[in-house]
Amino acid sequence: MWLKGLLAVAVAVVGSWLLCRIQNDMAKERRRLQTLLTTYYTPDELRGVGLTEKEISELRAGERYPWQRGWEFFVPLMAVLVVGAILVLLAL
Repeated sequence: MWLKGLLAVAVAVVGSWLLCRIQNDMAKERRRLQTLLTTYYTPDELRGVGLTEKEISELRAGERYPWQRGWEFFVPLMAVLVVGAILVLLAL
């Protein structure tokens, strides 16, 4: 029984590590795109491609709070992983 529990914990740890790597890669790309948009495009050009004032201000706000980006994706994934590990442990 303890071997199955250890296996479930190992799977949860490896899954968490993989999710963290994926999230890190996504965050790097998002920062790169954020830098590209704010460096190379003026607000007039952004309006010209169809962004509204609200979307432009949200884009600029991302520069001030970069640590917030991605949490809306990361937290639910980690919650699913933890709940899945608990369900596997209970099923054993």
